[in-house]
Amino acid sequence: MRGIINKNVSILNNTLKFKSIRVDILAKVIRLWINWNLWLWLVNGFRLYGKYLGWVYRL
Repeated sequence: MRGIINKNVSILNNTLKFKSIRVDILAKVIRLWINWNLWLWLVNGFRLYGKYLGWVYRL
């Protein structure tokens, strides 16, 4: 009986490890995506700011 329980626990632990690895990968992908979007947003913001500054200097 104890052997069966231990086997089930080890299987459960392995699936949990696998799931946590998947969650880890997902978190990394999401973090990369957010960083990329922030970077794009910053670049676009600077571009708009440059346009605005150019417009102000024209006045």
